[in-house]
Amino acid sequence: MTEARPLHRVVHLSDLHLGAGADQLTAILDPLVRTLRELRGGWGAPPALLAITGDLHDSPGGDVGEATARLVTLLERIRAALGGEIPTVVVPGNHDRRTQGLLLPFREDLIGALARARMPRVVVGGTALPFLAEAVDDGFHGLPFAVALLDSSYTPTGLVSAGGLLRVEDLLELAELLALRGGDPGRPLLLLTHHHLIPTPVTDTARIDADTTNPALRWLAANALPRLISNADHEEWMMTAFGAGSLLSTLHALARPVLVLHGHKHFPTVRTLRASLHGQGDVALLSAGAAGLALALDEGDDAEATRLWPSFHVLEIDGPAVRVETVAYYGAAPAATRDLFHARADGASWVVQPVDDRIRHRSPRLLHNWLEVALRPCAGRPAARWDVDATRTLRADAPLSHVEQLRAAPGAVFEAGAGATGGPSTRSIRVRADGTPVRYRLMGGAVRTVEEALRHYGPVNPYEGVELLCRYESAEARLTLHGLPAGVVPFGSAVDLTRGRAVPRRVGKVDGGGVELVMAPCPPRTLLRIQWRPS
Repeated sequence: MTEARPLHRVVHLSDLHLGAGADQLTAILDPLVRTLRELRGGWGAPPALLAITGDLHDSPGGDVGEATARLVTLLERIRAALGGEIPTVVVPGNHDRRTQGLLLPFREDLIGALARARMPRVVVGGTALPFLAEAVDDGFHGLPFAVALLDSSYTPTGLVSAGGLLRVEDLLELAELLALRGGDPGRPLLLLTHHHLIPTPVTDTARIDADTTNPALRWLAANALPRLISNADHEEWMMTAFGAGSLLSTLHALARPVLVLHGHKHFPTVRTLRASLHGQGDVALLSAGAAGLALALDEGDDAEATRLWPSFHVLEIDGPAVRVETVAYYGAAPAATRDLFHARADGASWVVQPVDDRIRHRSPRLLHNWLEVALRPCAGRPAARWDVDATRTLRADAPLSHVEQLRAAPGAVFEAGAGATGGPSTRSIRVRADGTPVRYRLMGGAVRTVEEALRHYGPVNPYEGVELLCRYESAEARLTLHGLPAGVVPFGSAVDLTRGRAVPRRVGKVDGGGVELVMAPCPPRTLLRIQWRPS
């Protein structure tokens, strides 16, 4: 009788951002520990490895000893929830090196302090600068994969950078270190780093978040930089890893299947890059969500508005096969678990299997989730703006209410209607899921002309639109729009905010000349959009 292979689990956390806010511990990190404990209870054995891919801290400023003590306490809680002193590997991120992740000189002391804390069975990367690579002993983790670390956060020059460095030479040295340690030279490689090697969805056009900086820096990021460098008010130009393209080519040349675990851009997604030359290997890139942040959908969103859930990955490795699920959690709500990646190593290739998109652990369920919008001429600026009249209706099978962000063009003024409260600057409303409609108007809430769109949205996305953020699972989500001028062609989409995938969806016509987008059922963390070209 053949003995069954052991199933190995890897918990992949990234972007804890410890110290990001006063309520972070109770609102996000406590539920993280609870969720890990609940998962561990169903596994029967602790995970083989805890992998943390950077941005453990939100900023390296302040007292290093206090910051290190807070981090060690959190790591001890996380490891205890997973079963004790489990093998743990850590690589630093840009927020561990620079103030707010991008400002002031590069620092080594925070990561060095964590290494000097000498937590049992913890390997801390990034402590042998200027050299960036480290191979992890097989006996440390017991996985059927080789494991290695690559510190991408090394940017020792300059006063501003959120990017990193990936050198081919470090990878070549790593290949030799792995070869010297023996074992199957073609077995899969699990490579941990912080920065992304290719742009990640949704975040690749995000604006620089300068809300917490001083007014001069906010003005610089929003006005001066984009006048000097095209799109410099957006993140991607300064958040990439220098040398990523060359490193990808060398990863293929390792002639083994490679799975890269990284963080940095806060969205869970996966990409598989096929080798184009005979004898080379495939590379799968697995980006983790932020485990310590509840993210705003856009920069500048109200702090009380609905946020996207923090998340992390769980990898199940069964011989040459790997299965990855992403686990999203927040507060007391049940964790929402979805498959992200199924593949089997075959020689130097990944044989990828389509995954089941259904959620196994459900968030609260809505019976219907509706938003009806009517565009009307703006009394103050009829040639340039629309007023947006909105009716919001939720109905759930259990008591539920939540705060919802109001999305509108800059300068819009809120006017409360039935069931809504707030003054002209209101940016969010509370909606009860008992079927009671909430009505409000956003005066000047939508741009009407291309000139107005370019003035306020810029060239990155000059389209206008209305949208319905479906935080919870819904039996039916419905977004209806009235008032578009004749000849305007609207287009619809559903954006999966777990994976950052935008899927085209047809809009249908309704009585009175309106259009609507219906999704039934609608998964949680889905953004429905109807967009159009301004005139």
